[in-house]
Amino acid sequence: PWELDDYQPLPDWKPCVDYEISVPDYDIYPIYYTNAINTDTWLLENAWVNEINEDDTFTYFIEINTATAAAKGLSSGDEVYLVNKEGISVDGRIVVSESIHPECAGVIAGHWGSTSTYTPNAY
Repeated sequence: PWELDDYQPLPDWKPCVDYEISVPDYDIYPIYYTNAINTDTWLLENAWVNEINEDDTFTYFIEINTATAAAKGLSSGDEVYLVNKEGISVDGRIVVSESIHPECAGVIAGHWGSTSTYTPNAY
């Protein structure tokens, strides 16, 4: 039988693990989102989709809010190095935008270096 202890018929916001971090050094939440071209991460391997992505302003950059970037002394094109509480890191160039929340840094593709013990790696 299905476990229904926490079942609710309508969606409700619940905090993720990162939301509960209270260390001041970790002041930005990493998010992953997608656009109409990249329906999932593996499409980046498609040469035609990659060609479109290379012409896009946001796809291969880390997006950060304009005000947040200014407060941190950053601007579009700057290289950044981001580390999560587990020590997993990503580096890349940022692009500033008003289309992302001031407390977030986002990428269109990827998973921020996170891995799952339940997902096998193919080599």
